[in-house]
Amino acid sequence: MKILQINSVYKYGSTGSIVFGIHEYLQKQSNIASYVCYGRGKRICEKNVYKTSLEPLSKLNHFIAKYISGMLYEGNYFAT
Repeated sequence: MKILQINSVYKYGSTGSIVFGIHEYLQKQSNIASYVCYGRGKRICEKNVYKTSLEPLSKLNHFIAKYISGMLYEGNYFAT
């Protein structure tokens, strides 16, 4: 079985810690392949963990959403 977790962060904050814990547990299971995709934070070099967005793009999209359009995650075309 393959499991993909998608979250905005990995290893920090409440949801990032939960994703890390689940990924760590699933990797110990012999019949499960666990993968994680996240968008914000430092690039982490671990097996099956992938960062999908560049920090400058994330900050630009946050600025546009907060001060111009009001639409969260509207313009992040390349990361999604």
